[in-house]
Amino acid sequence: MPDSREIQQILCDQFKGLLDHMKSRYPQEKSEPEVIELMREEFGKNPEGFTEVYRLIELAEVTTSVCKVQHELIEGTGFLLFDNLILTNGHLFKDKGVLLGKTLSVPTTVTFNFDNPLGSGQWKVNVKPEVVALQYGVDRWGRQVDYAILELSTPLKGKKFPPGLLQKYGPVPQTGGIYIVGHPEGGIKKIDSTTIIEVEQRTAAETKHLRENQSSIMLMQESIGDNELDKKFYEQIIQGKPDVLTYNTFCLNGASGSPVINPSHCQVINGIPVYGCQVIAMHTGGFLYTCKETQETQSVIEYAIPLRTILENVLFYLVETNNLQMFSRFTNVAMKNPHLFELIDILITLITEMVATSPPEHTAILHRICDTISQSGKIYEMQKFWLILLQMSPVS
Repeated sequence: MPDSREIQQILCDQFKGLLDHMKSRYPQEKSEPEVIELMREEFGKNPEGFTEVYRLIELAEVTTSVCKVQHELIEGTGFLLFDNLILTNGHLFKDKGVLLGKTLSVPTTVTFNFDNPLGSGQWKVNVKPEVVALQYGVDRWGRQVDYAILELSTPLKGKKFPPGLLQKYGPVPQTGGIYIVGHPEGGIKKIDSTTIIEVEQRTAAETKHLRENQSSIMLMQESIGDNELDKKFYEQIIQGKPDVLTYNTFCLNGASGSPVINPSHCQVINGIPVYGCQVIAMHTGGFLYTCKETQETQSVIEYAIPLRTILENVLFYLVETNNLQMFSRFTNVAMKNPHLFELIDILITLITEMVATSPPEHTAILHRICDTISQSGKIYEMQKFWLILLQMSPVS
């Protein structure tokens, strides 16, 4: 290192002051070796930083469901939701000519197991042209949404789809560490470990980023201000918009659509706390600009849309379009995850409001929910909803 001798001398000069400070914190007399031992304990490694191997094994299993999404204009990331359906960002298909109505007009593929530079083990499958659901903008509740659900063709002989991640759905925690798994820059699959920026800390995070990149402040303002909607959304996030998850990550272009994973979900089994992975959100974007010095793309803050928000909109869309088959497939999976019971509750409320003024197809959906609850054996857990359904649409 240039000038390393000078730096070494400065550190040596400061060491005596640090020793005196440590001694002053303890009333009893301690020798210099004892104080150094205290420093070793207080500033050493924290055993809480360890990660149990079983958590890493589960995380590795989750990553098998993450895939690279690609068409001739853009690359992104997606993950298998259930069966042969993947979830990704809707903005991957916003370019003119990519989507005509509900049909993809450009060939689109996904690649699984793109995990190493040599490409061994990876395999592709085509996306069916008909889009199952897509929404980009603001939903009926005023929340930002950006998702697409795509159906995959039958894989090549000898290949089978990995497990869907809907069964690992969980609520968004307010704090803590998270993992983002995706294909930044269209490259091999990567995992970024980062920390949630709490709602109250977003302004401080913005201030810190601006302070560290003062030479690029004008570029940031120009980039974010180019689009009035982006500017408004940015201001809402910084000021405390609660229905998005914020953090800092290096997963930028190409990582849109990555699952955001909470590795610290805890359940008690036989009196022992066991931690596992939950998929809580989908990484969607950040507020990008070009750094003045390096000319590299950077972002002030990044965000994800909670999976809960996405699923509420998808279910409502399936009801509105009377997609009974897809709705039935979803509820079959939902019955295996207690965290999804709430979504069924919301859905039943929405449908019951529609029944009085809507065609009989919605009554058929109520029948289907009733059948699914019955077949799942979850009648006790879903007792309140079961009674509502029986009153509104008794099973014949």
